[in-house]
Amino acid sequence: MKRATGLVLAVMLLAELRAQDGPPPGILLLHSPPHAVLNDRPYRIDFIVEMDTIPVESVSLFYMTNTGLTFRELDMPGAYRRHFALLPAAELQGDSLTYFFLVTTSGFGLWGYPSTGKGGIVPIVRALVPPSQGYFEREFRGRP
Repeated sequence: MKRATGLVLAVMLLAELRAQDGPPPGILLLHSPPHAVLNDRPYRIDFIVEMDTIPVESVSLFYMTNTGLTFRELDMPGAYRRHFALLPAAELQGDSLTYFFLVTTSGFGLWGYPSTGKGGIVPIVRALVPPSQGYFEREFRGRP
């Protein structure tokens, strides 16, 4: 079920990228956010960046929880177009995690994800939850 959801998200994202005025053909930015983030363990965030004609200089993750006042920046190292960041469990305090990605390219290019298509960024917001049995039963088994 998770693989099918990710595939549908990727296809929908491709269709959205093609409809935007900003990115030219040959640029693909992909991320599949989780339903929620468990707050008792490190959270690994993966981000795929494919740019056929533009060299990528760096990829960064900007994140904050609802207990913070500003976004923090983390470099996302990567290989084979797949970049990742690991948020330690100590930083996952509060009720929600808000994050977005910035890709820096040669020639001072800057690409944000997820974007509105008109130059704005719409950060991803996910609940930070404790891994309790009640949470899993409620969310994945449909019980109240």
